[in-house]
Amino acid sequence: MATRIQVRRDTAANWTSTNPTPAQGEFCYETDTKLGKVGDGTTAWTALKYSWVADVSTLALLASPAFTGNPTAPTQSKFDSSTKLATTAFVRAHTGLIPITPTSIAYTGTSATLTGNVIAASAVTQLRLNGIFTSSFTHYLIELLGKTNVADVLRARLAVGGVTNSSAHYNQQTRIENNTTVSPGQILLGTSIAVGYFDTLSPAWATVEVWNPQQSEMTHMRNECVSKYNLGGNYCYTTRGDFDLTTSFDGLDIIPDAQQWTGAVRLWAFAS
Repeated sequence: MATRIQVRRDTAANWTSTNPTPAQGEFCYETDTKLGKVGDGTTAWTALKYSWVADVSTLALLASPAFTGNPTAPTQSKFDSSTKLATTAFVRAHTGLIPITPTSIAYTGTSATLTGNVIAASAVTQLRLNGIFTSSFTHYLIELLGKTNVADVLRARLAVGGVTNSSAHYNQQTRIENNTTVSPGQILLGTSIAVGYFDTLSPAWATVEVWNPQQSEMTHMRNECVSKYNLGGNYCYTTRGDFDLTTSFDGLDIIPDAQQWTGAVRLWAFAS
């Protein structure tokens, strides 16, 4: 009669829970994973490395492998242009806009919630976004959507260390206010402040671009505000501000002067 040789075998979970020390040269097999180990007489099961596989169909070929599931790989260095694999993290860091999240938010008023890179505010008198500018990026985009009271002014003011109300910080802002003296489509170039004057009976968009916010000698700010005036006409009010700053910044405050503000802020960084 033929001799049958069977190796020691069990499920992966049972091998792990019992954690035996296989004898030297002893073949051990996981019946559910089709993987095996060879004992050395001193190393417990969980510390042994897998040394063989019974089902090679589960392995990827060296030539033109076809992966399934969610394989991972190391993320290459920033300026790598070799034939190494590019992970989604590598691609995202080098193309387009990257959503950024504040380290913390604070507000005075009804509510403010943070979801990813979007902050939604309801009836707030001040919204503070901390830690949005870091040394990781040199170019940022802030999108602001909201509506102020007809007699109010809404300010998106850059901050450093949570301070915004000194004269040094007061001018580093985008102002959205009701001002019917601005002609439809007029462009205003800011020199000392970034201005955005327009009627806000309907919601208005303001975008703020900031370059090098962590470097006071190189910080630059560009703003564009657009609003559609629907009472008595169908006009688009656009204002722009473009100037250099002399202070480094790390945060942003949204402040209505007199009333409460309801709106949203979206935060982005540009890949560099």
